[in-house]
Amino acid sequence: MEPGTLPSPPSDYPLWPAGLRKLRFVNSPPPIIITSSRIQGEDGSPITIELVDAVTNARVTSDLRLEIVALGTDITEENLTTEEFNRNMRQQLLVGDLTVKLKDGVGVISGDVAFTDNSTTHGMFRLGAKATQGGVVEAISNAFSCIDLPGRQSLITGGSDLSDQQSQKRQRQIRGPRPSPLIIR
Repeated sequence: MEPGTLPSPPSDYPLWPAGLRKLRFVNSPPPIIITSSRIQGEDGSPITIELVDAVTNARVTSDLRLEIVALGTDITEENLTTEEFNRNMRQQLLVGDLTVKLKDGVGVISGDVAFTDNSTTHGMFRLGAKATQGGVVEAISNAFSCIDLPGRQSLITGGSDLSDQQSQKRQRQIRGPRPSPLIIR
């Protein structure tokens, strides 16, 4: 199966009634995303989402508004339900313009959408897309790892207060313990 594609349900599958629409990612994020970096497709292009017929996988020309969310990796194509999607949402991990407007059934994640943190779910995530109005099956991207490069966040935020014990501990984990001053006698 190609990245960003969903399996076609069998024609006799009872949970896919005729006319049901679903979202899907046309392309996926790269296997590794760095916090505070703009999220893009593996080839550097914007991540594209389309609306398709759940039975035929043919694009449906419709204009919708979508919300982009961060998801844990417990959710898969096999257990994708609205309840499971909502249960796996990770709040406040994404910043930027998290709204996508589908035009003729296609839209792109534009702007500077980025992860702010990688501390939950061991740094493994998926992107999710859900319609702001009901009746459309949500989309999930391939799983990817989100990592934080040492010093990158402090460049963006202007640094941290090293008098803060948590900041000092974090700096020790990144750089190691501070060396003691050398005393020559």
